[in-house]
Amino acid sequence: MIDPKYVNIFNRFLNLCENDNGSPENDYRSVYIYNDGNGGRKQVTLSKGFTQDGGNLWKVIQEYINNGGEKAEFFAKYKNKMRDGSLYQDQAFISALKTAAKEQDMKDAQDKVFLNVYLQPAFNWAESKGFVLPLSYGVAADSYLHSGQMSPKLVNSFAEKTPVNGGNEKVWMKAYLEARLAWFNRASGALHTCTFRPRFFLKEIEKNNWALNC
Repeated sequence: MIDPKYVNIFNRFLNLCENDNGSPENDYRSVYIYNDGNGGRKQVTLSKGFTQDGGNLWKVIQEYINNGGEKAEFFAKYKNKMRDGSLYQDQAFISALKTAAKEQDMKDAQDKVFLNVYLQPAFNWAESKGFVLPLSYGVAADSYLHSGQMSPKLVNSFAEKTPVNGGNEKVWMKAYLEARLAWFNRASGALHTCTFRPRFFLKEIEKNNWALNC
């Protein structure tokens, strides 16, 4: 699933999920301020999911610094400010993020971190559990970007075993998506709006589109 074709498909779907502009294209320069940080505080999020409190915003900045970006010296002083609850009010920092995103160094940094912290762990999980179908890998990628993992609570909420343990891949994946959809349906606020994520995959399953020829 590291095939560029599928990485591109997963990336475009995740862009649609994460970008407020509704575009499947990479949105390197958008900065979002949501009340979804530690303890419900406001935090800075860059592009598709690089959050301040999650630690991945700094990973992107560090990679950009390593790449020799034009604003490397400016960003270097922010390493110890990632825990700052008022960072979202730092207009110089936010402006610098948007400006740096025009550079190839920042685009490369975001692409590398996205692959390393979201897609690769998802692919590793899917492979270790015996999944082989592109749609299954897409579901894993979406779950890792949204929740950082395949939620144990959801995984343990149904009886079907993973393929490596003798289960049926298609049955397992459909059960997981239905459990995830039910979780979003029970939730309130922003989490409730995420029902479209499992609905997309469930609709493709209805079409028997396990190859994700979208």
